[in-house]
Amino acid sequence: MLAIGRPALPGAESNLAIEAPARLPRPERLPELPRIRENGFATDRRHEVGERSLTVVLSSVPAVVDPGVAGIATFDSVTGGDFRWFPLVAGEDEDDGSLRMTVTTAVDGPLTITFAAAREHARHGYLSRRRLDADSDAAGAPITLAGETYRVRIDLPPGTDRAGPLRLQRVDDRQWLPMLHSTSGLTLRRGAELVLDLGAGTYELQDPIAPERSQRFDVPGTDRVEISAALAPARDGRQ
Repeated sequence: MLAIGRPALPGAESNLAIEAPARLPRPERLPELPRIRENGFATDRRHEVGERSLTVVLSSVPAVVDPGVAGIATFDSVTGGDFRWFPLVAGEDEDDGSLRMTVTTAVDGPLTITFAAAREHARHGYLSRRRLDADSDAAGAPITLAGETYRVRIDLPPGTDRAGPLRLQRVDDRQWLPMLHSTSGLTLRRGAELVLDLGAGTYELQDPIAPERSQRFDVPGTDRVEISAALAPARDGRQ
C-alpha cells in the first residue's frame, strides 16, 4: 500500500525548523578541598571564621576519673561540628584544688563545653556541661565547669528481689547516657549493691517499656534512692 499524506502547506518548512540548542559552557575544575587537620576542622574555614581561646576552670578532678583519659570537649551546640578534645593533663593545678585549662574553638555561634571521663563520653555521657549563647562574651571571665561527682545508692523496695533494666536519664538532656555504668539499663538484684557516680543534675529512673512509670531525684541532695513499687513489679507481674 502507498501511504498518502497531506500536502505540505505553504511556509511549513520554516515552521518545522528546529533551532540548534545553545552550547553549554565548558566544565571547570572545582577548587581543591581545604586540608583537613587531625582535630577535625578545615584550615581555610578556621581562618574565615576566626579562632578564639577560652579559659575553662574545672572546680575539681574527681577520683572516679583518670586524669590521663578524662578531659574537656568543645563543639557547636546546633550542629555538633568542630568537636575538639583537651585532656586534663594539659591543665594547670590551682591552689584551691581546681584545674585551669585553655581551650580553642572556631565556633562563632552557640557553643557547648563538657567535662567527661573519656573522649567517647563527651557528647552524651558527660559529667557536667555548659552552653554558651552566640552573643555571650566567652572570651572574658573564665568558664567554670563542675567537676564534683556524687555517690548515689539505688535500692530495691522491701519484698522485691529484682528490678530492671531501668533507663537512667538526665531530665535536661534526654540524649544523655550513663556511660560510666551501663548504657543498656540498670538492673537491681537483692543482695547486689548498685552505686552510681553522677555529676550534679536532676535524674529520672524510667521503665523503658512504660515511660510514664518514672522516679526523679536530684544530685547533690540524694545519696540513696529506693525505687518505687511501680518500677519493681512483683514476680507475677502484679503490683
